[in-house]
Amino acid sequence: MSQLTSDQLAHVFRGVDPNVPVPLFDERASAVRHAGDMLVNHFDGSFVTLIDKCNGSAQTLMEEVLAHFPTFRDEATYHGQRVYLYKRVQILVADLWACFNCTGLGRFDDIDTLTMFADYRVPQALVHLGLLIYSPSLNETLARGDTLLRNGDEREVEIRAASIWAVERVRRKMVELVAQGDDPAAVKAASELKSTPLNAVMLDFYIWDYAKARQEEMHEVPIHRTRSVYY
Repeated sequence: MSQLTSDQLAHVFRGVDPNVPVPLFDERASAVRHAGDMLVNHFDGSFVTLIDKCNGSAQTLMEEVLAHFPTFRDEATYHGQRVYLYKRVQILVADLWACFNCTGLGRFDDIDTLTMFADYRVPQALVHLGLLIYSPSLNETLARGDTLLRNGDEREVEIRAASIWAVERVRRKMVELVAQGDDPAAVKAASELKSTPLNAVMLDFYIWDYAKARQEEMHEVPIHRTRSVYY
């Protein structure tokens, strides 16, 4: 990874149309090369070494990744307060957990400590479902489609942070309904889920799939547009 040329990386990142340039190519190339250097110099050239070091802890793995790979440090300052969104590092852990079926390299005993992965598509679905409501001025700005929100812009941070909290509130309500046992729909769902974890990771996976399957239905809900390596 550390020795990949720009041509090789351009081939890896190529899209369907070869004439369309890769967005933020220089930043992506730098991140890949730096990741390669870190793996070689600190983890015997293998990400597996890093995973093994964390002993099944999602939080420890995220801390290690954030310490060694700066392009995962998805942070912003909001009204003087530091905000930690950490979309990519959390989805890195979640993808390992899902791909390895919660075992082996994907076993994380504290997977329930993750939040949803705040990007642009899930907020759109949350607005569509009535779980988020944009102010008229924000909705008008986004609907025009000509405004690129700077990464760290107050509006971008609000959309992403509100999405995290909205999904967490949904998760808590679902847990409450299942525990009460007096909601037939919740009881039926719990029976069907059986041992499936009810956490923010699973909710994010579901909402993302929901959003992708209903793009035409949700076209009236504008998405925020931000150029960033953190999504």
